[in-house]
Amino acid sequence: MTFLDRFTPKKKNQFTKNNERYYKILLTVIASLYLLIIGLSITNPNEGKYLATENGKVIESSTNGQFKVINRFYDPNTKRYQLILWLTGDRSLQEDYQTELTATSVVKTDLSTQRKSKVTRIGRRYFSIVVSNVPKEYEAVRTDIVVKSRTTPESDPYESEIKLYSKDSQTTNKPIKEETKFFKEQAVDTQLKETDLEIQTLKKEIKGLRSDIKETNNLIANIESDMKLQVSDEKEESKQTLEDYRSQIAQKEKEIEEHYSQIEELEKSKTQVDSLF
Repeated sequence: MTFLDRFTPKKKNQFTKNNERYYKILLTVIASLYLLIIGLSITNPNEGKYLATENGKVIESSTNGQFKVINRFYDPNTKRYQLILWLTGDRSLQEDYQTELTATSVVKTDLSTQRKSKVTRIGRRYFSIVVSNVPKEYEAVRTDIVVKSRTTPESDPYESEIKLYSKDSQTTNKPIKEETKFFKEQAVDTQLKETDLEIQTLKKEIKGLRSDIKETNNLIANIESDMKLQVSDEKEESKQTLEDYRSQIAQKEKEIEEHYSQIEELEKSKTQVDSLF
């Protein structure tokens, strides 16, 4: 190499050129994605902030309280919005009245103004949240719910928060009355419907258990048929398998009996529903 060669630019090989091209494309893609995200947040900062929970879905708080979203109603005449929740999950929270709710709400078209949100509890499991002064073009209601639960009446409450985002498309227009009788009628209706759903679920599980038993009995029949041609060692192994299968059948039959017992209790509770509220 001569002295002048040191100052002569070197030619880039094909590998170096390919690497440069790759990095340029990668940087372009990253920059484009970044600009897209920023643009979306500027054009619609509130969309997607809270996931809209469908009616019938269960939401959970960190204090073991689970709430099923039963329904949403809007009364355009009184500008009231109602959210109905049903306490599920931990039975001790249901039986001992150890769960309290408070709520605050805003509408999507005016996030700066908090709307009066009144919580009413009827019986053990029904909660109603009525939001006042909700304009007709509200688009969506965001409700922040504080859940307070106690393990005993004397203990300090555990607090957690649930955020619900309800779109107008999920809401049914219906008169809403802030009267105890109105809430009790809703609670009774919800109790009956939820009980029917529990019964349907148990019957479906019974059907599945019976199907499992039938399939297991077929396996037992096949093994017993094969045992006629097996040697003594193979028969011992098959006997153990048969014992396991019969044990599984006995367990499933016990579950079916328990399910029928639960169904009987639930059917009985429907005739006494008024006494629960």
